[in-house]
Amino acid sequence: MFGGHGAGAGPTASAVVADLIDIARGRGLPVFGVPADNLTIPRAVPMARRFGAYYIRLMVVDRPGVMADVTAALRDERVSVEALIQRGRNPGDLVPVVLTTHETEEAAMLRALARMAALEAVLEPPHMIRIERL
Repeated sequence: MFGGHGAGAGPTASAVVADLIDIARGRGLPVFGVPADNLTIPRAVPMARRFGAYYIRLMVVDRPGVMADVTAALRDERVSVEALIQRGRNPGDLVPVVLTTHETEEAAMLRALARMAALEAVLEPPHMIRIERL
């Protein structure tokens, strides 16, 4: 899906009509602006080496020191927090903690999640979603 300037109904229809006119006139351009014979297959990189930001959700017991333990797991793996939200209820209740990170290597993020999952106050496996910046 594309969004932003030029992604509306009028600009899209104009682009489709321009493409049809090019085809009718026999004008063809190489896919991606490069002849197919010049395209190369990129080398795959393991996901553990991916560098990016992450959305993390934890379910924790609401008590003093839990956030210190969670952030220590991130600190020990050199993962920087961009934003963190914890809505407290009553001490001892189960509460969601949601955070986003700055860009980091996925292997470090996975190690931090394993540390968090091992914490006594974390009652469910942490959930991670990759954030792709386009």
